[in-house]
Amino acid sequence: MSSDGIYRAAKKCFVISPIGAENSETRRHADTVFECIIKPACTGDGDETSTYFECERGDHKAAPGKITDQIYEDIMASDLIIAVLTESNPNVYYELAIAQSAAKPVILLLEKGYEAPFDIKDQRIIYYDFDPQRIFDKTYVKQLQLAIRALEGRRGRPTVPFAPDLAPLGDPMQAIYSRASDAEDDTIHLVDNAEHFIWMSGYTLNGWTMNQDFANAMARVGAGLRKDIRVMIIGPDNPTLGPSMKDDDVHATARQSAISARNGWINLFANIPDIDPDIRINNTRNVSYQIFMSEKEAIIIPYLTSRDTLRSPYIYARRESFYYEAMHEEFSFLWTYADKLSGETPSYSGKANGKSKNSSTKSKRAPSSRQAD
Repeated sequence: MSSDGIYRAAKKCFVISPIGAENSETRRHADTVFECIIKPACTGDGDETSTYFECERGDHKAAPGKITDQIYEDIMASDLIIAVLTESNPNVYYELAIAQSAAKPVILLLEKGYEAPFDIKDQRIIYYDFDPQRIFDKTYVKQLQLAIRALEGRRGRPTVPFAPDLAPLGDPMQAIYSRASDAEDDTIHLVDNAEHFIWMSGYTLNGWTMNQDFANAMARVGAGLRKDIRVMIIGPDNPTLGPSMKDDDVHATARQSAISARNGWINLFANIPDIDPDIRINNTRNVSYQIFMSEKEAIIIPYLTSRDTLRSPYIYARRESFYYEAMHEEFSFLWTYADKLSGETPSYSGKANGKSKNSSTKSKRAPSSRQAD
């Protein structure tokens, strides 16, 4: 039970380690590392700000079945992997490769006096020994806690360390992450890797027009292949604009925010040569999500009335997933609907000499979500 009265399951840490036969020197070493360094760090010993992890090693389970299958399942189900590289055990490196291929957060431990192999020597490793004073002072426990916090502070979607563009082993076609404020890196990655189209929709998307990293990514798009770039934001006269806002002060300024957002997007693209976006205004339909989409992937942030957007969760969906298909259909519907009302609803398309121009022409047909070339 947490301090706010809500039950949250403990996170799981799986320890990859040489184990050895019972009563062997290898087993005694492994048990000492586990009991004196790993377990205290994972359970927050001496640090109330640490996240609590239930940690276990492969030999701790008494359940029947093939141990290799159980280890694989434990790796895939864990939130954190700690690998003890001491003795250069081949099983350890095999299991470590599985964990890294699955983009699991990994921390490496190695006894002082051992040298890390070439392939991982550049990765952060905590070197330990069993010096009594350092064990008493919890020197390595504290180092491990710092490493765990650093991993928890990482933003965005986990990636395979040796191939960031590779889909992680066992990666679902869609996944939910805790805070939209962590979606920036994934969104910029989406823009950089799009080959055919980039679609964006939401209430105002104002924050993105003021994000320099995002502006730089869009400039890289302009310098490369021409793409179908669409921005759809809510119009100042949309009847759903005000009531959907959480705070009264935001509600009162919602119309002006919508006008400012339109101008912000026009100005953003006016400063990028060789790019011809289509910016459209949704003045009639409700908007439930912030959507960023390419022909490969989508990032979806639901709009919640109870909290601001940056504190909403976000969903990452690959092109093959049903969530991607649904969001592609949602965007296409709203876009087509706005186009049908283009005689009544202002639409801002392209730029001429850096200035926006009104357009009542029919929009391009939305490409299929299965478009690959």
